[in-house]
Amino acid sequence: MELVAGAPDAEGSPDLRLAAAVADLAQLLRRAAPYADRPVTLAAVRDRADALAEDGVPGAAQLVELAEQAIALE
Repeated sequence: MELVAGAPDAEGSPDLRLAAAVADLAQLLRRAAPYADRPVTLAAVRDRADALAEDGVPGAAQLVELAEQAIALE
């Protein structure tokens, strides 16, 4: 099996970026250990989702709402 790495500055598709933001939010809400060492915050997830929502990515607006709810509970 050959693995091919993408360019470090390449962005994924909007769907992939949304999926990554959803996964980040889930891990932050679970307080998953690996995320304690990463500079990922609820505000950063909200901002990423907001940018996707502005681009019209389906589901991104709902993710913004969830992230804002989580921020309010912090």
